Amino acid sequence: MAISDAGDLIKVTADELMVGDALPWTVYDATGRLLMDVGHVVSSKSRLNSIINSGYRLDEKNMPETAFVAPLELPSPYSYAKDTNPFNELTELCHELETLFVGIGGEGAFKEGRLEKRLYDTAAQVQGLCKLNADALLGSIHLSNKFNYSIKHPLHVAIISAIIAETLELPQENQLAIVGAALTANVAMNAYQNSLQAHKGPLSSEQLAKLRVNPRPIGRGYKREPRSGSNQVSPDFAHTLSVF
Repeated sequence: MAISDAGDLIKVTADELMVGDALPWTVYDATGRLLMDVGHVVSSKSRLNSIINSGYRLDEKNMPETAFVAPLELPSPYSYAKDTNPFNELTELCHELETLFVGIGGEGAFKEGRLEKRLYDTAAQVQGLCKLNADALLGSIHLSNKFNYSIKHPLHVAIISAIIAETLELPQENQLAIVGAALTANVAMNAYQNSLQAHKGPLSSEQLAKLRVNPRPIGRGYKREPRSGSNQVSPDFAHTLSVF
């Protein structure tokens, strides 16, 4: 089966699909020959790469109003191979968080529902790594220096949250909400955290003013630690916003 006019086809892009997704549209090759029907589940990384490399879909302006939209299904904790290096996986998660935070800030090219799904997927990966080697994950908190504080801190909080939630044997829905909230808790102030991390010397009056007016919804604010008579502020930021 094929479509008669391949002129309305556009290339499938990498940000539109991930492993586990059900296709929201039918996928064709460049000549208009059917490759996969709408609703087909992308079951593996190799299948995903094949779709991205060779797949086309109808331009949205020609898609029927009844196009299939897969409902969001909460993922289970990822199952990693026993020989998986958790530190390498954490590095990949840091890169993923950078991409997701850009999307939350409105600068990413995520389609409706995709950002939420990727956040849940990241939370499930944190869960899986904790199941794989919780000690290594806790140790990583003291070893990671490559990424900005605004990336490392939420991931570290998510690790601790995942371990506690699993120990309490909470339902998966609740565990995902807790881990996801940890990952996105400070997203509203990421830019300011990064500016403070790069700052050298005493804080300016403007910086101090911003700290003093920061909302403190959980009764915990910034921890000031004077050093040699200067106004130094440790990165112990109050949680200001979570998208979960």
